Amino acid sequence: MKRAFLFLLLAAAILAACGSNNQDKEAEEVNGNGDGSPNQVNAELMEQSPLVYQYSISNQSDEKIKLEFTSSQRYDYKITNDAGEQVFLYSSVTSFAQVMGEETLNPGDTLDYQIDLRERDMEPGDYKLTAWLTPSGGEKYKIEQSFTIPGEE
Repeated sequence: MKRAFLFLLLAAAILAACGSNNQDKEAEEVNGNGDGSPNQVNAELMEQSPLVYQYSISNQSDEKIKLEFTSSQRYDYKITNDAGEQVFLYSSVTSFAQVMGEETLNPGDTLDYQIDLRERDMEPGDYKLTAWLTPSGGEKYKIEQSFTIPGEE
């Protein structure tokens, strides 16, 4: 009986340690206030060529920002049609290594990710591309942009 109690106590202590969330206070102060103050992080989605976009996160603040991730995935994106239906989700067709990782954005630094939609089999029409980071906590820096797949003439 004593052994069972000690085992349960040890298991509870291990689970409590695994579940702790020690986010940097600095990142919480900097992330996502979006009011134009010096502590600002900007998300941008720019079309580089037809159906090729660059998703960028730039640190315009005076503080470094540490983003923690629970896998090798750093960003995700989805495509919705003009009816608001999701027609594609990047993470649903991509495998990621299950390893802890982090990205540090020093003041003035930028993270860039390329999103290539040329291989997506989409019918002609109007769509919306939504991209976001996938950190384990904090701001996701979500951004959207509309685009059109022209019909054949």
